[in-house]
Amino acid sequence: MHGTMCNKVNNHQTVFSRDGLRTIDSDAVEYYGLPSIVLMENAARGAAACVLNVADDAQRQNVIIICGCGNNGGDGYAVARYLANDGCVVSILQIGKPKTNDAILNATVAEKMGIPISPWTPNTLKPGALVIDALFGTGLDRTIEGDIADAIHAINESSSCRISLDIPSGLDCDSGFPLGCCIKATMTVTFVGIKVGFLNSTAEQYLGTVKIVDIGCPACLLNTYGFSAT
Repeated sequence: MHGTMCNKVNNHQTVFSRDGLRTIDSDAVEYYGLPSIVLMENAARGAAACVLNVADDAQRQNVIIICGCGNNGGDGYAVARYLANDGCVVSILQIGKPKTNDAILNATVAEKMGIPISPWTPNTLKPGALVIDALFGTGLDRTIEGDIADAIHAINESSSCRISLDIPSGLDCDSGFPLGCCIKATMTVTFVGIKVGFLNSTAEQYLGTVKIVDIGCPACLLNTYGFSAT
């Protein structure tokens, strides 16, 4: 699952709103019976493949995954497992303990594998690191403030390559504007498809190169809840 690369959204792509993505997820789980942990696993496997395709040898020896407490953080914990299995030297920084069942499960697996997990501190962002942003996903709809805003500013000020999972943390899924502040990604590995906010030219400075990863939702759901980027 290597995804589809695109630098800018074109008028022939299907895009998805926040509400549409929520419905796709809920229908995949509740109607089709796909366990949510399977969708997270598919997302993580595809994202890890994207990371491995772009990471050089030095970056593979210094991967830092910054995880929030929700399912975007859960994606990050699962990506950590795949990268560690491939021989990368991975550490995880937490901004909040995992709170969802799927995130807790993947965090527990990562911990049992011996992947270092510690609270966020900007001092661990070493030069040359490959930073994976797994703070917030498409559900974020509030302004980022306080310690998390400070963390995002510190990540952006670092010299590290930054890869965001699903959406740069802090970018509004529907408007494409930052919610106070936003990760400026080198690459965004987005799940299911392009978010409608990506169409906003303001979003380009935060997205970097966009890579799309299919997570296995039935195609009929994507056709029903997505719409043309025209």
